[in-house]
Amino acid sequence: MPLYRPLVPIPELGPHEVCADDVRGPILAWKMAVEARGGVFHVNSLTRTALEQQSLRDAYVDWLNGGKKAPAVAAANKPGRSNHQGGRAADVSTVGAFPNAPKDRQVDLLWETGKPLGWTPIIAAPDETRSECWHFDFFGDWSGVRDHLGYDIACLCSALDVGQAGEWQSDDRLLQALFLRAGFDVGEPDGVFGRRSRKALGMTVGIDRTSNVDLLAELLRGLPARTEWVKVV
Repeated sequence: MPLYRPLVPIPELGPHEVCADDVRGPILAWKMAVEARGGVFHVNSLTRTALEQQSLRDAYVDWLNGGKKAPAVAAANKPGRSNHQGGRAADVSTVGAFPNAPKDRQVDLLWETGKPLGWTPIIAAPDETRSECWHFDFFGDWSGVRDHLGYDIACLCSALDVGQAGEWQSDDRLLQALFLRAGFDVGEPDGVFGRRSRKALGMTVGIDRTSNVDLLAELLRGLPARTEWVKVV
């Protein structure tokens, strides 16, 4: 088994588009749901590398520092804090997505078709005038981490999962993320495999950290993703 969760192609969305392997089904199901309502499903941005995320972040910070002068630049989170790196975020075109619906119903209809399939919008209420109204996440296995430790940590875990966390990527951070996925609260993935991480390893797969990391990751991924939490102290 590979160390990282694979990114798989989605030719139905474009020749170069990829996503986390468990996201392919849900995003194609969303595409079908949009088309069933007479819509056109187009993804402007899906999976990004850490370098691509950093480039977007730099452009956004430069725009802010320059006094927000036109042309406006879309907000971009720091590398390691975006679900795009984990192959779990989609920026969907909201202009003309539903040609037969009013302009102020486009985002509402994306919510209506995407949310039942697990696509969660990043903004609190549908609003075409809001920045990031186009951004939707599919947390999947990382939903419990998001609910327990927050959005940013769940995004970091999803990036670690596919090996795209940039400067934060490390074997021990990956294992810590997989503990969290399985519901064992070892705290935020910090790459320090201390007492709590060692205890979690014994509580989960019963093998010590001297074992091959590929094997440990495979065994931890074999555990079910959980939303209830075991505090590791």
